[in-house]
Amino acid sequence: MLTGENGILTKTSEAKTLTEESQKKEELEMALSQMAMNYTLNGGTGTFSDYIFANGDTLKSILGESNVTLDSEAKTITYKGTLFQISEDGKVGAVVEVNAETD
Repeated sequence: MLTGENGILTKTSEAKTLTEESQKKEELEMALSQMAMNYTLNGGTGTFSDYIFANGDTLKSILGESNVTLDSEAKTITYKGTLFQISEDGKVGAVVEVNAETD
């Protein structure tokens, strides 16, 4: 009952992982919202995702240099060890765990 595929400890661990991924996604979305304001105020030419990857230093300054890796070819951002897909309009898509963080 405590362990196993449907045990309490397994479900607790899964819930913790989902919560952490959701928190990372929300933090990334908030940073991208800040960038969206600048994109709009500056005339917003090209796609928003192109703007994001062309201004990666801005994103890194918002979220922390060591926390962010951008891949403009794959249109992905790795934030705190989790890989996020970025759509043309800057929406944050599916997440894939890259490496587990230790607390």
